[in-house]
Amino acid sequence: MSRPLRFISKLQGRRVLVLGGTSGIGFAVAEAALEHGAHVVVSSSNQDKVDNALQRLRRVSSPLENGHPASGDAPATGATCDVGDAATIETNLKALLNFATSDQTQLLDHVVFTAGDPLVAATYGQSTAEELQRRQFVRVIAPSILGKLLPGYVRKAPTSSYTLTSSVTAVKPPPLLTAYTAQTVAVQGLARGLAVELKPVRVNAIEFGLVPTELHDPWPQQMKDVVFTQYGQATLTGSTGDVVDAAEPYLFCMKNAFITGTSIVSDGGNGLV
Repeated sequence: MSRPLRFISKLQGRRVLVLGGTSGIGFAVAEAALEHGAHVVVSSSNQDKVDNALQRLRRVSSPLENGHPASGDAPATGATCDVGDAATIETNLKALLNFATSDQTQLLDHVVFTAGDPLVAATYGQSTAEELQRRQFVRVIAPSILGKLLPGYVRKAPTSSYTLTSSVTAVKPPPLLTAYTAQTVAVQGLARGLAVELKPVRVNAIEFGLVPTELHDPWPQQMKDVVFTQYGQATLTGSTGDVVDAAEPYLFCMKNAFITGTSIVSDGGNGLV
């Protein structure tokens, strides 16, 4: 008799919610969780993006599940959730959590927050109080409110987790992204604070270097060429990140039941150069 799979089966049958899971890093996390045999729920503020993501995700195969050779029936569902509206944020998140848990009858095992609004490059002297407050909302306030709501929707065990998304700008700020730098520092502090508040549920943050995704699509091509090239040259790997590799730290935080209140760095060694 073969020995049971103790490592790659850690997510098998688990329920995983990915906010921002219809594109970029979030989509890669959802895809990876499905490959590990999880049931995945994705969300976005756009219904077309949810529908498109589900079409692709349901074709994902899992070697841990019988009858999953890209058969179109992978256990993926999704719903819209606007995390950018201060007036409705708590109502929207509660509706998503109720959807993801079938009204709290199927509690979540893991929650991942990768949602983010477009990056704005500008000199700090051009910023206004209103603009700075608005920029904080999706990346800091929304995951804070979600953390507040999670106790009613997540299994209370160290095998459960909530993983946030930060950036190496928290320790190595680039020019013109001071507001974004402040957000990434806040997310790291939020992860540590929530790790204490939500125990035994584990909370961590992933600290990324530059990973080209759809988030960078609005940038002019010349700007992308310059920024991506310069970042790649300023790493030990000589490259920018890739969404497939970017999904791995989230899997680690989900699967490792003894890690909490910390930040995992994935930056190609940029912090050492």
